[in-house]
Amino acid sequence: MKFYYIFFYKLFRLFKSTANEGWEDWKALVALCLITVLLLVQGYVYFLVFFPELSFDIPYPQPTLFLISFALCSMHYYLTLHKEKWKAYIDVYNSFSKMQKITSSLLMFFFLCLIVCGLFFSFYKLSQVNWSVYRK
Repeated sequence: MKFYYIFFYKLFRLFKSTANEGWEDWKALVALCLITVLLLVQGYVYFLVFFPELSFDIPYPQPTLFLISFALCSMHYYLTLHKEKWKAYIDVYNSFSKMQKITSSLLMFFFLCLIVCGLFFSFYKLSQVNWSVYRK
């Protein structure tokens, strides 16, 4: 859970450094929700790639993904902005040494790159599926 709050704090600091207008915590929440949705889409695409015969049996996949995304974004709101629980970790992050801050920034950047590359790779694998075999 500590990593989650530090990840949120790093996003908060990123948005605060670009424009100090007071909406940084909400922007960080939206970015965190976007990352979650990207992970959901990536998981769904991998499901289609590895189980193509089951892909047409899922009733209404878009509303299902929307409801799951909404539930996860609500969870993110509850864990971060509701009663400002994430602010308890500001002192923890500020007590990090310079090397720990650099390491946490690099880990966050690597994690985000891994998500984006995984999403591109999943769409690439999806393009290689022979769908004519599975269509009825």
